[in-house]
Amino acid sequence: MNRQRTIILFVLAGLFGRPVRAEDTLPPSIIHEACSEYQKGKPFDIIARFEDESQLFDPKVMYRASGDSHWKQAPFTKMPASEDFKATIKVKDLKGTLEYFIEVFDEFGNGPARMGSPEAAIKVAPAKSPEPCEQIPAQRRSVAVAGSSAPTPPEPEITTPKPAVGAASGGGALSQPVPPPVQATCDRQDRPLYCEAWLWGTLGVVVAAAGGVGLYFLLRPSDQPPTRSSSVRLQVTGPDPTGNY
Repeated sequence: MNRQRTIILFVLAGLFGRPVRAEDTLPPSIIHEACSEYQKGKPFDIIARFEDESQLFDPKVMYRASGDSHWKQAPFTKMPASEDFKATIKVKDLKGTLEYFIEVFDEFGNGPARMGSPEAAIKVAPAKSPEPCEQIPAQRRSVAVAGSSAPTPPEPEITTPKPAVGAASGGGALSQPVPPPVQATCDRQDRPLYCEAWLWGTLGVVVAAAGGVGLYFLLRPSDQPPTRSSSVRLQVTGPDPTGNY
């Protein structure tokens, strides 16, 4: 069967001049995050994004009111200037809780890829003021593949640990963690007395005062008159007339 399909595709490619990528055997991926509520009295838009190596084929929403046994379908159309597709559920079909699932094939018949399923449909409740929702998440959190009835859980983010400070270059071993800086003695709350500025200021004033007093007594003139001698001793030396030396 696969061989016959490949031959048919090559024949069609030769007729229409279009290259065929027969190596594509995977169904499309569906990116969609369901809302929990829709607004009463207004149409409800279902927005999804599809990814595949080939062209998409027949993307649609299968829906019904809760309790109804008959499924209806709404086709997806590509939104202008966007990679997203939109399918609109009319007001007349919104009666109570809405049940739906998304289905898509690619041009090679790979699929169906589904978000939800007839047995496990996505449910949206009516509300006067529904909570806002983002059906195409900023980060891909829900991607369905062929035959899947529930969103695939997101892939965990891998965070590369940063090397410790002081790691050796060229693949060397990491050094020990750098210890926190030691606080200076005079910066602590229990600093000793000699760290106080007022102490050194006081000592400076005392030293300056003591130096001034000492300088004053050193340069002050004396009140006592100089001591005078009451007697004067004179000694005269000359030649001895007697000839005795």
